[in-house]
Amino acid sequence: MSEVQFEHTETFQGGEASGHLQLGKLEALYQELYVAVIADGIITQDERAQLDQMADTFGLDRARLHQLEDALEAAYQAAHHPGEHVAVDIDLSELTSGAPSTSTPKAALSDVGYELHRHLEANPRDESSLHALFRFYEGAGDRDRAWCIAHVLAHLGATDPAERACFDAHESTILIRPTQSLDARAWQQLVSHPDEDPHVGAIFGVVAPAVLLGRLSALRRDKQLPSFDPKAKQDPKLSTIQAVRCFSWAAAILGTASPDLYVEPDQPHAVELIPAIPPALRLGAPALSGRTTEELAFLAGRHLAYFREEHIVLRLVPSIANLEQIFLAALHIGNPELPPPTNPLVVHIAHAIEPLLDPAALDRLRTHVRRFIEAGGRANLQHWEAAVHKTAARAAFLLSNDLRAARAMLELEDQAAPMDDLLLFATSDRYAELRRNAGITILNAKGRTA
Repeated sequence: MSEVQFEHTETFQGGEASGHLQLGKLEALYQELYVAVIADGIITQDERAQLDQMADTFGLDRARLHQLEDALEAAYQAAHHPGEHVAVDIDLSELTSGAPSTSTPKAALSDVGYELHRHLEANPRDESSLHALFRFYEGAGDRDRAWCIAHVLAHLGATDPAERACFDAHESTILIRPTQSLDARAWQQLVSHPDEDPHVGAIFGVVAPAVLLGRLSALRRDKQLPSFDPKAKQDPKLSTIQAVRCFSWAAAILGTASPDLYVEPDQPHAVELIPAIPPALRLGAPALSGRTTEELAFLAGRHLAYFREEHIVLRLVPSIANLEQIFLAALHIGNPELPPPTNPLVVHIAHAIEPLLDPAALDRLRTHVRRFIEAGGRANLQHWEAAVHKTAARAAFLLSNDLRAARAMLELEDQAAPMDDLLLFATSDRYAELRRNAGITILNAKGRTA
């Protein structure tokens, strides 16, 4: 492995971390709760007194705390009813006068460039269109866009001599060195896949803390709460383990918080989410040895993308059916005037989640549900899930800047499906703007990546 350390340049401008799961008062309370009070899975009378005292300390209503056990239990109850299912498509369009237009304005390119991009949308591996697009950007003097096209062609093993020369001249042997981190606008407009409905993610983001607590309750009930070896926890500032340093480096660039990291070389998974308060990540053998820096960068970026509040539910629930039940429950909480859910589990989950939402969270949820309905009130959660996987891969590719590393890591974790989307993304206006914003475009004819 390269001796490159995952460090930022002195001129790097890191923004305020955003988009990560925030538990507020619940975080402090349940760190105490799960460690000291219900570690054995049983709440005694004395421990109930401790709960009441903590409720007073953290400004929570005692009656709400007393309902907590049933609420947490119900929030994840759907996982134990595999035969139950709800419709894949959610359609509330009858409640709105019509969805807004989703047409995309023509890109700011010539007709030739625009048509070539349209061909690639249908087939990102169309070599004739890629060759033509390389010549188009070369002729326009846009060396960085030309290099991105050459990168795709090199990955496909289809470069001609000019394309190979361009790729070789500007292929960097070091990690990207951005000038600044991503902000919320860049995430939504440049990184997020176009099929990822932001209204759906916003709704999931509000109820994610309650879903996490439900997950923990189910694990506690089944005596499967994860245990942590304090010696395995890593400090990115002090650790000499490249994978650990990589996560801290990647989080700063992506503009999000880095979760607690535990290194366990005996674990078979490269990266695994640990349900806890707050959630953490376990790094296993495939991430701790034999990885290039580009592969580690992709691995870190992808998993950090799933830690965003609008995505983390995908790591907390076991199936699309459960995801749909939680979403319908959230819609019902956010707008009680909607037709009542026909699935009793949805009603049960709504009754479990609502007591865990403080007034500010309820206001946010009502706002997001209203916007979802105003935008057409339609969602296909299977399509949304697939789009989130593509978003995570796009964020990871920005960091790795290497399609070979991307393919290797996607195959390692059985997620090869987003690869065609990455090929298309590498040729897109969005990726080009991301590179400009981050300050990692080619700067001179000799070929240097900032």
